[in-house]
Amino acid sequence: MTNGLYSSYGMNGVVAVLYGLHLTAIASLNTILWRLVTGPGFHPELAGAAFPLLMFVSGTIAAAIEPNYAAYFWVLAFGGLFVRRLLRPRDGVA
Repeated sequence: MTNGLYSSYGMNGVVAVLYGLHLTAIASLNTILWRLVTGPGFHPELAGAAFPLLMFVSGTIAAAIEPNYAAYFWVLAFGGLFVRRLLRPRDGVA
């Protein structure tokens, strides 16, 4: 539903915030699932899941202020893959 609104109305402020909230909810559930899977302690996979959540929250706040800049934050969410790679152990165990 939010994809249809976003494609129809683009960078309308209300639609951009709604779309950002939807992305944030998905990223939140993903982060919770990774926490359940990895257990207590620090894990690169959890950091890789939390980074997109941070970017989606930032993008949603940006969408509330200036909707045209929100998409730049949302694209940065793909950086979670690089965060996980940078934080994993170097001994080859992933």
